[in-house]
Amino acid sequence: MGFLVDGEARVAFTNEPGAVPQPPDNGEVKVQQADALLITRKADGTPRFTDLRPMEEQLEVGPLANALANAVPATHTSVSDANYQCLSSDAQVGMITLTAPRVISLPDVDTFPFRDLVIADESGACSETLSIKIRPGAGTNDTIGGADTDPALGVGVVALSSPYQAVRFRRGAANLWIRL
Repeated sequence: MGFLVDGEARVAFTNEPGAVPQPPDNGEVKVQQADALLITRKADGTPRFTDLRPMEEQLEVGPLANALANAVPATHTSVSDANYQCLSSDAQVGMITLTAPRVISLPDVDTFPFRDLVIADESGACSETLSIKIRPGAGTNDTIGGADTDPALGVGVVALSSPYQAVRFRRGAANLWIRL
């Protein structure tokens, strides 16, 4: 391992594949050239490992590639003139035809991934009389923060009542949907 000294910063280099140098001291940077790692020190004293490979390589192999491979894919679900129970795999639900008022039920917030859920009128027919009401799923004990109680459904709902209107939801605390 060699050291370069520039002012007060010290840079240590190593070319042995798989060799992880000791965490750097204050003011020191370590480079593991064989594995393309830059090793610096976080404020709490623990080491930070930064992948120096080109982005194309990082997307093929390594932690970033693994995270992307295991990510939940964003899905668009088209609903044609029917009530719908959202799934945890839904990212956007679009009502593509609408000839009667409809109800869309949200999935259990506590099992929904940490991403947004969009509900939209994609038919252009949504109105005061042809509304889309969004409610918490039956039996989930969930609520939608700030939603008005619908007397017919007996729960808090968000109503879409204009053509192409949409609403976005995000996970809140336990049993709470946040309307964005």
